[in-house]
This record gives sequence, C-alpha cells and structure tokens, in this order.
Amino acid sequence: MKHIQKQLKHDIHKRIGHKIANSSDIKVLMNLLEENNINDIGFNTLRRFWNLLPQTNASQTTLNKLSNFLGYRSFFDYTKEKNKHQKWLTELKLQELKNKDRLSKLDLKFIQSICETHDSVHYFIAVFEHTVNFKKWEYLSDLFNPKYSSFLKTRDISVNTYTTKLARFINIYLNNLPQTYFDRIIEPLITNYNFRYYIIYSHIDMMNLNCRYGEIINLIKTKATTKEEQIFLSLLNGLWSYLNTGKAPAVNFKKLDLDKLPTVLVGRYYGYQILQAKVLQDKDRENKVWTEFKKRLEKSKDQEIKWFLFELLHHLLIIKDFEKLNYINNMSYEILLDDLHLYSYFDIFIYNLIDIILSYQSKDFKRAKIVFNQIDTDIIENRYYRYHYMIFYFCIGYHIHQECNLKLSYKKKYFDLVNKTEFKVFDQNYLDNFLSTV
Repeated sequence: MKHIQKQLKHDIHKRIGHKIANSSDIKVLMNLLEENNINDIGFNTLRRFWNLLPQTNASQTTLNKLSNFLGYRSFFDYTKEKNKHQKWLTELKLQELKNKDRLSKLDLKFIQSICETHDSVHYFIAVFEHTVNFKKWEYLSDLFNPKYSSFLKTRDISVNTYTTKLARFINIYLNNLPQTYFDRIIEPLITNYNFRYYIIYSHIDMMNLNCRYGEIINLIKTKATTKEEQIFLSLLNGLWSYLNTGKAPAVNFKKLDLDKLPTVLVGRYYGYQILQAKVLQDKDRENKVWTEFKKRLEKSKDQEIKWFLFELLHHLLIIKDFEKLNYINNMSYEILLDDLHLYSYFDIFIYNLIDIILSYQSKDFKRAKIVFNQIDTDIIENRYYRYHYMIFYFCIGYHIHQECNLKLSYKKKYFDLVNKTEFKVFDQNYLDNFLSTV
C-alpha cells in the first residue's frame, strides 16, 4: 500500500507542477484543493502525509480526497487503475529483461522492487526459470549477485525471509524436474557459489533429503570452497547418516572459529556434536559440548537466540534429550515468545511440543493433553519444508491418548510420514519409546 501512496504523491506533484517540499507548498496545495471543492483536510494532516511532520498512517478520508483531486471517485478507484496500469508495465519490463544477455544492478533493483511491492518472490522465480530454460549461466551469476541485491546481502541467511522463500520455491522447481533435464542443468547451477549459498544452504529440504535434495547435496560435496560450506555439508551428511543408519560419523574441524559462522550453523554444530556423543555414549564429551553451548547461550543477544537454538532443538528432539530441552525451555521461552519479539506460529509449535513433553514427564497429563489439543497442525502441514517436525507431534499424540482408535490414527500418520522421508531411525521402537526418560 505504501508504494501506491508514494505514487499518489507523485501524481499530485505532476498535477500542481512542482514537488511539495515545505509548508509553503502545503498551503498552495490547500488552496488548490479548496478551488476544486475538496475541503476539510487539515494543514498538519497534509504535512504528515508529506513527511514534514512525524508521519502517521493516512486515513481513508484523506486518501479519498487526494484521489478526488486527481479526478478519481475514491482512493480505491485510484489504486485499481494504477495497479492495472502498473501490472502491464511490470510484465512488459520483465519480458524485456528476459531478452538481455546480462543483468545490471538497476535490473536487479527493479526485480527487487516489484517483489517488495507485491510481497511475492514470483517475479524473481519467473526470471530464474527463464534463465535455466535458456541456459544463460552468466545471467544466473548476475541474478544471484549479492552486490546487486540487498535481499541477498545479509550473511546470516536464517533471518532473511526473502531468501528462505526463494530457496523453498526453487527447490520445489528442482524436485519436480524430469531426471534427464535435471541432469543437464544441475551442474552449472551448483557451480555457482551464490546459488549454493542462498538456495541450497538456506533451506534444508528434510522431506527430500533421501530424494532430489539429497542428490543435489551429494553433487555439491566436491565443490565446497569455504570452511563454512564444508562444515554445513559435513553436519548435514552426519545427520543424514544418523537418520538412515543410526550411526553418526565424526565432524571435527581444527581451529574452528564459531564466531565467524552464521548463528543457525553454530546451533547446528552444537546439536550434531551432542547427537554424536549420545550415539557413541561418550558422556564426558557430551558434557563438555553442553557446557560450552550453555556459556554461548548465556552470552547470546536476545535477537540471536531464536536462530542459535533452531537446529539445536531439532537435534535434541530427534535424540529425545528432554533434560536439555527443559533447560533451554527455562532459559529461552520468555525471551522468544514475549510481546516484544517477532516469532512465527512454528516457534509456538516447537515450544508447545516441548511443553507437552515436559508436562508428560512430570506426570501432568491433563496439561499435556490440553496444550496438545490446542495445536493448529494445518499451519505446519502447509509449510511442507518443516513438515517432518510432525513426526514428533504424531509420536506425542500416540502416547498421550489412551483411546484405541486415536492411538492407531496417530500411529498410521507417523508411519505415513516416515515412509515419505524414508528415515530408518523412526521405526516402531522409536515410536514406542519416544516419551521414555533418557
């Protein structure tokens, strides 16, 4: 909506013949409004709209009257007309971009602006698919050049919603390509470091780790050029091994400076180290890693904690380490889920699962069942890239319900999901013992 209001100001400037830059210009506009029988717009209201006073949201009445000045019946009619015209110009511009051999910084700025305007990555995806279809690999380098796009500039990709959406949709595209076509185009894609970093690494497609996404990861292994890439791939390969075989290969890097890694990757590192120590039954190493983790958690800034814990919680749920989950719950619940921090329903979902598990462990079965029944699973199921977390939900449902048909229903859903992921560690024994004290 802000871009339309910006366009409204621009059109008024064209109508009066100059920009509104000060209070004198506002008085001139007020006189013109009155000459056109448009009254009752306050001097300060107009100054706020043109950011000459601290800005507030313009009222519908103000927007309607300014639209009347331009010959429209309402702001709605103005918006409708501008959007129709702008959409046509946007499509035309995109077609022109597709015919170019390379993209400039201005071209990327245009793509970024329409993605922001429409709150959608559709336009970027359309250009990407064109790039792949016509095998314009230098064009691809421009498209994923972080110097050209502020969307891609942040190094901690975990907090970049735009990048996450791009990665999700492009992975869907790759997952559904015919094998022969996929084989022809995947090599030049993964040769591009920025494509690997922003698309493959920013979104771990767990549901397809044993399918196309896993195939891509295996192809990338020989191309890892940075320590960060090598750590990411080694940790992911270790988790894949555990989920499929129950074994956890060593992932150790000498002189590893965790402070130089993205926050989410640091959390994944600690999560896997704890998982591996559990598998090896190396209690001393597990305690050492856990102590180191707690020190880092206590020093973390509030805004970093969510991403620091994201992958660690995943690993602890997999290995059913409820004692550590209890510590993290006590340390971070109020920080992450208060009124001052941004969080998603998925954050609530994870902490609700932890709440249910801890309530069950303390024999507060009533609370466990109440919290469980309040979870809206449709939201999680619709986010297919996180759908594998429902394995834990189905395990919990199987245990907290005593009615036979309900237990069978959760058991069926559990195995349906397990069969989709093909992760061998999630078997009948895992289900039966999920809420056992570790």
